[in-house]
Amino acid sequence: SDVDELLHLQSSTSTKPVLQIENTTNDDNPCTIRQYKNRTAVNDDFIGHIAFASNTDASNKVDFATIYVQATNIGNSSKASKMIFRTYESDTEYANNLTLSGGNVGIGATGIPVGSTAGSSMCYLSIFDTNGSVIEIASDDSGNDGFLGGIDWVNDNNADADNADADSKLVSFIRSRTVTSDSNAGDDSGAIIQFATKPEAGTMAERMRISSGGSIGMGNAYASTPSNVLTVQDSGSSGLVKIYSTTGAVTNGQAVLEVRADDTSSPSSYNLIAAGVSGTTKFAVDGDGNT
Repeated sequence: SDVDELLHLQSSTSTKPVLQIENTTNDDNPCTIRQYKNRTAVNDDFIGHIAFASNTDASNKVDFATIYVQATNIGNSSKASKMIFRTYESDTEYANNLTLSGGNVGIGATGIPVGSTAGSSMCYLSIFDTNGSVIEIASDDSGNDGFLGGIDWVNDNNADADNADADSKLVSFIRSRTVTSDSNAGDDSGAIIQFATKPEAGTMAERMRISSGGSIGMGNAYASTPSNVLTVQDSGSSGLVKIYSTTGAVTNGQAVLEVRADDTSSPSSYNLIAAGVSGTTKFAVDGDGNT
């Protein structure tokens, strides 16, 4: 075929041609491939490009994926750049499939961060699409209590990277684990979500769990499957729940705490509120308001 490139390698052999650059020196320095844009420097210049091309069914040679490098700041002491990966879907080039910029990662995002106010010194993973974005964490597990995925928060300033103890680098996490009674023979497993934190000089512990049925257990209640919509339990001496308003006068008709049941068929047969000690009810208000 006609060749208009300065270097053109062609082969009719499978998996060929191969371009190999080899260095045999006995040190830890690598080989180098350098693309050099030699012109008067301008911010946002595209200074490197790798294209992956093939023929279409109409025998046209087109790019199917590309990698660009953009010099976003050409200051001699403040240089900055982006590496942009682009692919096609339905004949449309996605301009910013994946962008690497100053330690930040953008998926579909032209600016990183897109709109966060956490600060410019943080490292960001930004995902953007006009139809919305989803983070999917997946596994393939047929067992009960199998690990599906999670998010870890780590303080590298702590000492221990191997153990979840008082000086653990891991300081909090969210986990999801499978729930199945038949090794998922019915291909219908559920899952729980666990929340854990570590106090200063203390040990990591689970603090809250959402059961596969949607019930929430807080404090020590996470250890058993919560049977109520919300269960708060603790073995310590501090109070469990505090509900109060500090905004001044409460607006007429508003409740600081509202307990409601819409079953009016037999309100005296159930308690709206029940308070007890060691399994013995000390105070109760039934559906008719009687104590």
